Amino acid sequence: MYCSNFGYTADGILKPELIAPAIWIPTPLLPETKQAKQALALWDLFHETRHSINKRVRELWEVADLPAKLHNKIPPVIRQAIAEKIEEQKIIAPNYQHGDGTSFAAPITTSVVAQMLEANPKLKPEMVKHILTSTAHRVPYFPRIRQGFGILDAREAVAEARKEYAEINHKVLPSPTIEEGELMFIYHNTQATTVHLSGDFNGWHSSSLPLTKGEDGLWRIVLASPIPGRYSYKYVIDNKIWIDDPGNGMREPDGFKGFNSIVKISD
Repeated sequence: MYCSNFGYTADGILKPELIAPAIWIPTPLLPETKQAKQALALWDLFHETRHSINKRVRELWEVADLPAKLHNKIPPVIRQAIAEKIEEQKIIAPNYQHGDGTSFAAPITTSVVAQMLEANPKLKPEMVKHILTSTAHRVPYFPRIRQGFGILDAREAVAEARKEYAEINHKVLPSPTIEEGELMFIYHNTQATTVHLSGDFNGWHSSSLPLTKGEDGLWRIVLASPIPGRYSYKYVIDNKIWIDDPGNGMREPDGFKGFNSIVKISD
């Protein structure tokens, strides 16, 4: 997993919320640049025959950024030096190298969003985020705090976008919302048969607070707003899967390698 920053923002949102490929990404080299010329030279040199490699290194050592006297070595030593330089520069083909960083994860994610919107132009920004986080898959054996809802699943996200035809009111997502003394939770999952709310509201009982599925495909439950304080909760899917709320960025570790979602009720 790429070593990017993680943790809580000033307003209590745990980041990252979603991860995407950001390491060992095949990236094209800009033609006619120094890097592109070096990559091509190294690639050609590595594939030279034993009989011609000394001569070719003498011609291309400077472009390939190799030692000036390397051509005086025996072919196996020359080839090893070239291989090490190729690995150092992360070259994987004459015109490509591996690239790392969140600058690669961001465009990969936005390309998936573009496909989602092409599949369903009615999707609102809140629903796009909801689908991305609810279809993500957590990476096993890595701390949850470093990956949020997990790694982007492009196929699942686009497939879910194609199913979603409801225009979601911006007041509904993210979840939960507090209006006129009521606390509303909303959850999107077209595959679930039952969804329950469990948390500090009900002593973590797993089935006493069922959500109701509406015609728009969203699961909802409305509670009387509890007394001011900080409350933890999860959703229980089909009476066996416990998950944090994909619509709520405020989370904390639950002590079992997962997260509890958090809602704060003010005075």
